[in-house]
Amino acid sequence: MTADQTTISVTPSVRDQIRSLKRGGQSYSELLEAMADQYQPEKVTQ
Repeated sequence: MTADQTTISVTPSVRDQIRSLKRGGQSYSELLEAMADQYQPEKVTQ
């Protein structure tokens, strides 16, 4: 791993869920950035 990368600890089920959303040559960084761009916390219900 290079100095410009990091790891994020997630459960195996979350990892699998994120992995299922990844398409083609898309990197995990690109996928997570797109997810963060679309995230609207005020619309999340718990």
